[in-house]
Amino acid sequence: SVKKAQYELVKSQQDLTKTQEELVKSQQELSEALKPTMVDCSVGSLKACVIHHRTLKTWDRIREAKEEIILHAAYYPKYGYDSDYSNAFRALMRNKHTVNVTVIITDISSQWAEEFGKILRYEYDTIERFEEGISSSIAFFKKLKEEFPNRVTIKTSSRLPLMPFVIIDNDILVGHYCHAEIPAPNGLWFHINSEKVTEIIEKVRYESTENRKAYIANLTDEEQAISRYIEDVFDAIKHGKTI
Repeated sequence: SVKKAQYELVKSQQDLTKTQEELVKSQQELSEALKPTMVDCSVGSLKACVIHHRTLKTWDRIREAKEEIILHAAYYPKYGYDSDYSNAFRALMRNKHTVNVTVIITDISSQWAEEFGKILRYEYDTIERFEEGISSSIAFFKKLKEEFPNRVTIKTSSRLPLMPFVIIDNDILVGHYCHAEIPAPNGLWFHINSEKVTEIIEKVRYESTENRKAYIANLTDEEQAISRYIEDVFDAIKHGKTI
């Protein structure tokens, strides 16, 4: 009976060790599954990848900006209070005197605004709730503009936003809108990096329609794909009111 008890004790210890090993393996598999998703889809000289929202690290990218930031994402709830995003903006503007910021915010009086609000946030079931969210966004950027009047531009645009954009120097982050409880910031994003981004921005921003069309016609297929996004952003700026 003693030997049997010893045998059962050894067996129990072995079972416990096996259980612990399985637990460690499960934890490793879970950690691997939770790693930020990044799918490389570069084409030629165009660096591009699809990334999960955990890898966006927008505030880190903002801090590293050198020349220009353009936000075209309808409204910005995380900037309405003291947060990593708002603190990053303040630190950037105070420490880097070469960076300019343009912010495009949805014109709440647009005929499509109520429906679009429900796309942005599932709980925005009334135009009043959407307007409240937009007001907090405007309040933050107005304060930023008061401190840096020549470097911050705020536009309210009547153009229907087709997808959220964040442009930081030569990087473009592109998300997507949809009718879902999970909002766009938590979805998949397309990250594009190309030295052509700033050049295309300058052409779209300053050139005449005729010269711009001629320039775009001579771009590579990949560069024209970038141009489509940039044109959409500046179409919103063109049809926007400065506040």
